[in-house]
Amino acid sequence: MKDSEHEDSFSQRLINQLFSLSELSEALTLRLLESEKRLAALEDKKLSNEDNLNDKTSEVLQESEEKLMQLKKLINLKRDEYQDNQIDIYESNKIEFSNLKVVEEENHKPEQSLESDFKLSSEVN
Repeated sequence: MKDSEHEDSFSQRLINQLFSLSELSEALTLRLLESEKRLAALEDKKLSNEDNLNDKTSEVLQESEEKLMQLKKLINLKRDEYQDNQIDIYESNKIEFSNLKVVEEENHKPEQSLESDFKLSSEVN
């Protein structure tokens, strides 16, 4: 009898341990499924964020490109204005220089006539 009781208690412990192992396996399987579900949700969110980021990046790049084009136009406009201003200054200086030559020539002539007048007056004395 003791052998049969001993076998019954051993069988009962083995059954209890197998049942506990089965419950543990079920709990781990449920956690694994839950973890896989959360991982899939995170991956979807990441892909969604990357798509949003790509969209936002494209928008920012487009805006930057437009701003650069505007700046380029402004720079070209200012450069053209500067060049026109330089041409105007050059033309103005050219006119002033030619006027200066005329004035110098006019001033030079009277000096020669003054010298000749001086010579004449010294000869007379």
